[in-house]
Amino acid sequence: VRYWINQLFRGVGVRLREQSTDAFAVDEVATIVSAFAKASPNEQQVFSFLATVVKQVPSDLYDAQSLCMIASAFLRAGVDQDALWKHLGSACLAIQPHRFEASSVAFLANAFARGGAKAGSTTKKRGSSPRRARSA
Repeated sequence: VRYWINQLFRGVGVRLREQSTDAFAVDEVATIVSAFAKASPNEQQVFSFLATVVKQVPSDLYDAQSLCMIASAFLRAGVDQDALWKHLGSACLAIQPHRFEASSVAFLANAFARGGAKAGSTTKKRGSSPRRARSA
């Protein structure tokens, strides 16, 4: 069964890349990216195409839920494109603060720390916490 599911996702991935990059609404992109991250995280051509789609969506069209889904999916798939994370950061700043729930804020802070902070080279290496150094 897993083989056929993988084949199905490969076929969907081919059809997906045949679409125009401006053919998707934000919630559709969020659902597609999330599904591929769960079922087929190694489809780098698909994620590259979807990153292009996401970067073309104007920052002011995102909502907190879609932004969380997109960031989560790209993080799970290991997509490390500075321009993508910069765009998602701009989209986050464009959303009205009252539109965020506490869980969305917590999730996005974690996602940007793990995925997007690479652009600024501010992330610490694992185990380099000052607390750990003092307690050793």
